[in-house]
Amino acid sequence: MNKKKSKKQMSSLLTKVREVIIPFVVSFITVFLLVYISPNLFKIKKEQTSAPKPKLKELIELEKYLYIDPMTVIKLIDSSDKKVILVDIRDETSYKKAHIRGAKNYLIDQTKNNLKEFKNKKVIIYGDTSFSISSKEVALFLLEKGVDARLMSVGWNEFRHFKNFWVPESQWSEIDINKYIQTNE
Repeated sequence: MNKKKSKKQMSSLLTKVREVIIPFVVSFITVFLLVYISPNLFKIKKEQTSAPKPKLKELIELEKYLYIDPMTVIKLIDSSDKKVILVDIRDETSYKKAHIRGAKNYLIDQTKNNLKEFKNKKVIIYGDTSFSISSKEVALFLLEKGVDARLMSVGWNEFRHFKNFWVPESQWSEIDINKYIQTNE
């Protein structure tokens, strides 16, 4: 009986070693290696905690040039300025369903093929959202070709559905966003 009891105790001890002690030792060694062998991993360098001021100034200047406020866009729509082209780069189905009044639908390739139409104009581009990579690609292409291109600082979804993001609160009751939306529903 002692042998059976001894085997059970030994088996129980091995199970505890596998389940508790080995994971603890592995964790301890991992922490030791990370903290004592590679201490630079946990140190934050002073340069990483704040952006350099000249770079911030450069970024702000770039954003002032590249982006156009939707409030300015609706004023341009109201003025019917012929020197302004509003470009919707969303897919054709989305465009046909609804778009900003006066916008023309161009896919990326169509923009490249109709470059002459954009010369001597102010081109304002928007996509599905303000994070649309396609709209940024089109703007970059047009800028490289010497076209005065800007990105609307909000995309279609923010323009149509979230006017409280871009319209000053004092003008919420004054601006009827539907006046600037053309639907084909």
